[in-house]
Amino acid sequence: MGSGKANVKGLTGRRLVLQSAARALLAVALAGALAVPGPAQAQSAQDGADPDEPVQAASAWAGSQAHVALTNGLPAALGTGLSMGLAARWLQPGRWTWGGEVSASSATEYGASWEVTQRDLRARGLLGLQAAMGRGRMALLLGLGVTAVQESRLRNQGERLGLSGEALEQAAWGALASADLLAVVSVPVVGAWAAVVAAGPALHVGQGGARAGWTAQLGVGWLP
Repeated sequence: MGSGKANVKGLTGRRLVLQSAARALLAVALAGALAVPGPAQAQSAQDGADPDEPVQAASAWAGSQAHVALTNGLPAALGTGLSMGLAARWLQPGRWTWGGEVSASSATEYGASWEVTQRDLRARGLLGLQAAMGRGRMALLLGLGVTAVQESRLRNQGERLGLSGEALEQAAWGALASADLLAVVSVPVVGAWAAVVAAGPALHVGQGGARAGWTAQLGVGWLP
């Protein structure tokens, strides 16, 4: 009997020792797992950031947009015809956006006595609202600025008649306060490149009063 009791006590002691050892190993393993940084923490550590700081998701609007487009519309001052040229636009990221736009276009009207060409140089500050639309983006932009108008007149058959100076050719400059309202749609095509379509009304105000018009654009954009 004494020998049996001793065996039982010995087995019980060994079981307690094994349980204690297992608990210690489990505690060490858990401590090691908690000490190993995750992928985001490891990347933060490589970048020099504090691994304890929360990792912030990349902004959906990271990077500014740039658009280049063919533009046409009613001339700022010329009574008839279409003014055609190029426009370049830049927009800051974010739902509320701001940026700038410049464009150069020209229109020519042929009359009985004169050939009249007007070149419109437009500069706009932009303020608007943009939002995601599927894979693309849509923006509504208000543009305020100035339109410089350069007009040149060439008298028909003037050279054949031997005319020179102002009798043959005339030129003048003017400036108009202007406002545009543009709806812009950008649709990704390849990578960060997108097709861009824009259109909307325009208003030009000068000494002769106010003149309403419109602008339409078709081009490409960079949407990082």
